[in-house]
Amino acid sequence: MIHNIEKYIVIMGSQKEVGHFTIHGTGFLISIKGKAYVVTCRHVVMNMRKHDVKFVIPNPKRTLTIPTALLLSEPVYYNLNEPYIDMCLMNLPEYSSSVLCTNGINTIDLDSLEETTNASTGDKLISYGYPGCVTSKYLSENNPIMPVPVTVIHSTATNWIMGEESFSPQNTEGIISYDSKSIQLTYTESDLSNIEGISGGPVLQKETGLLCGIATSGRIDQQLPNNKIGSIFNITPISFLIDMIRLL
Repeated sequence: MIHNIEKYIVIMGSQKEVGHFTIHGTGFLISIKGKAYVVTCRHVVMNMRKHDVKFVIPNPKRTLTIPTALLLSEPVYYNLNEPYIDMCLMNLPEYSSSVLCTNGINTIDLDSLEETTNASTGDKLISYGYPGCVTSKYLSENNPIMPVPVTVIHSTATNWIMGEESFSPQNTEGIISYDSKSIQLTYTESDLSNIEGISGGPVLQKETGLLCGIATSGRIDQQLPNNKIGSIFNITPISFLIDMIRLL
């Protein structure tokens, strides 16, 4: 079970010029063989590539200054070609996971994969992240003692399959298809009207507290397979992250 998941979640940012940085989404810190990585969505990083300096902010406080920012390596994508899978890893090249831990920055140890599980139909899930509009509001308060709150999305895993038009890959050039197995649909009654920026956050199985996926996107007012109108929250199953870890 992963306790206090908030301490592993980071804000994904980039900087074009000194004093001006942009927030792009959410990520979470993991460690593999002593090295520290951030997991996030591919479409988040595709936005970040517009700027030379890419970083994450762990334990973010309500201030426009960046007291602790960790520089990132170039991204490692699951697949550079089609089919599109919305996930990637980025290394934190300056520090090992043990050094980060000593300085109060925590990583989820995924060497044994004991903290992971697959989500099954009917499982209650909880997703965490930093929506951009909310995060920007808190950062502007200039209160460096107070942390930025994490937004939580409650959903239920389904076995639904929806049309390809529902999953147009974001921030891509010339890619029109996706791997349907890389998208797990969950049904939610949470408010999804202002969740842009939560992409890349961790998804936990509520009953066990184990990591089961990565938040990617959400859609409101969808025609559901049960002929009702509701909201869909999409996640990338943890199995795709495990596949990447085995290649490291």
